[in-house]
Amino acid sequence: MQPLRSNMSFKINENDQKNLSNLAELVRRLNLTDHNPATSGNYSHRSDEFNDYAFVSESGIDKSQFSENNFIPIKISNKETHDFYKKRKSSDETDLHLAIFQSTSANCVLHSHMLDALHFADLYPCLSLIPISGLELLKGFSGVATHDTTIQIPVFENTQDISQLAEIIKPHLNQDPFCYGLILRGHGVYVWGKNVTEAKRHLEVFEYLFRYTIQKKNFNKLIKKKINLKTSIFYLNNMKFVLMIPLRRCGSNAIRLRMNLHPDFYSPSTLQA
Repeated sequence: MQPLRSNMSFKINENDQKNLSNLAELVRRLNLTDHNPATSGNYSHRSDEFNDYAFVSESGIDKSQFSENNFIPIKISNKETHDFYKKRKSSDETDLHLAIFQSTSANCVLHSHMLDALHFADLYPCLSLIPISGLELLKGFSGVATHDTTIQIPVFENTQDISQLAEIIKPHLNQDPFCYGLILRGHGVYVWGKNVTEAKRHLEVFEYLFRYTIQKKNFNKLIKKKINLKTSIFYLNNMKFVLMIPLRRCGSNAIRLRMNLHPDFYSPSTLQA
C-alpha cells in the first residue's frame, strides 16, 4: 500500500497496514457469500497512529478484487480527504462510517447488503427498535455474558441524503451498549467492533439472529396454516361434511370429502365402505 503523506510526515504504520490487509481479505471473503453484490457494501477502519483518521473503502470497486490499496484516509471530524488521495472517491456512505466512529469506540465498521437483514426488518414494518432475546448466540456480542439478554436493534428508513441520515442515527448509536449494529430498510446492515475480528464476529451473530427469526416466523405461519387446513366441517341439508386435506402425501393427493348422514357423528379417521 502506498504510504499516506502530508508534508512528507504522514506515513501509515505497521499496525494500520496489518489492519487494512486483514479487512481487505475479509471484504473478499464476504463477497463470496453475497454480502456485497455489484460493488455494493463499504468498509472502514480507524487509523491506529492517527486517531482522527479513518480508512474508508473506495467507491465503485468490485469487492472480489478489493485490496488494502482501495482504502482512502478520511478525517473523522470533518470528512476531509487526505491531500494525497484527493483524486479518488471514498464510499457514498462515508458519512455513516464517520458518524459511528464519532459516536462509539468502534475501530472497524462493516456494511453488508445481506438479504436476511432486509427480510428481518420487513417482519417489523412499524418498529424503529426491534428486540431480540433469549438466544445463546447473543453471547457472541462483546460484553454479553448470558442468553437471558435483550438487545434492541435500531432500524432506519433508507434515503439518499446520507449526510442527514448520519445525523439521524448518531443519537441512537449508544442507546443499547450491547448492540453493535443498525439496519437500513431495503438497504442493508451496519455492524462494528473494536477490531476486524470482533466486527466479523458481530456480523456473524446478526446474520444468525436474522436467519433464526425469519425461519421461526415462516415455520409458525406454516404450522398455523396446516392446522387451519387440516379439517373443515360444514352442513348441507342436515348432513355433516368433513373436508380433509392431507398434511402429507397419502395415496392420491386429491382432497378427500367425507360425508356421514348422522349429524352428531364425526371421525377424522378413514371411513369404512
